[in-house]
Amino acid sequence: YYHANSINAMPDDVVAKRSLDHLKKALPEVFGGTEILDSAVIKLPKAVSWFFPGSYQYLPSTQSKAFSNIAFAGDYVKSDHGSWSQEKALVTGYTAANLVKQKLGISGAEEPIIPLKEDEPHVKVTREAAKLARSAGLPFLTDFLRI
Repeated sequence: YYHANSINAMPDDVVAKRSLDHLKKALPEVFGGTEILDSAVIKLPKAVSWFFPGSYQYLPSTQSKAFSNIAFAGDYVKSDHGSWSQEKALVTGYTAANLVKQKLGISGAEEPIIPLKEDEPHVKVTREAAKLARSAGLPFLTDFLRI
């Protein structure tokens, strides 16, 4: 959860139940009769994602390559959408939800993923500068971005 300060203060069993309640509300036909048999809650107060130049290649895709029944979501997941941070977490969450619905044969509308608007002029210039720097073999601040 983003800005989980209030959740961090909750006991782990309450956090696990709250998470399941959210899943039951989102996908009642899948999680309606689900019970928690065991859980692990990891709390990382004041933690942030940290990306470094070249790290994009190590990020997982939304669909796990190793397990067909696992989908990843979050700002640390590869995405062709182009968004970052909270927006990327939302987009990959929708993508993961659509994958799960498809695999489980749940009919109905897919979660809508709105494409990004065209880059603003200063972003276009920075992307071009990064491409030129890399083509010349020079390091560039945005090397961790897939441009």
